[in-house]
Amino acid sequence: MVASNTPSSRASSACTASGGKLKQSWKVLRDSNPNSTSIDDAGKYVTVSDGFPVTDPGNFAVYDAKTGNNRWDYEVSNMNWPMFISANGTAV
Repeated sequence: MVASNTPSSRASSACTASGGKLKQSWKVLRDSNPNSTSIDDAGKYVTVSDGFPVTDPGNFAVYDAKTGNNRWDYEVSNMNWPMFISANGTAV
């Protein structure tokens, strides 16, 4: 599984590999420019951090990697670039 951002369209997505090609599994539109994604070792969760420019609010979010369903979203007062998830998916 591969997680990616397309800042110009405010989109974050996940893709799976099949037959040597990537196929988009899901795509979500964020309220702000996505800055970072990460995925746990088991491919269960995808994290997204968004917001821009610095001093503007942003969000941290976690999605189900297979379905794209939002597990949680947390607003922060200042945007942040990175958001990482532990290898076993139990901490961000």
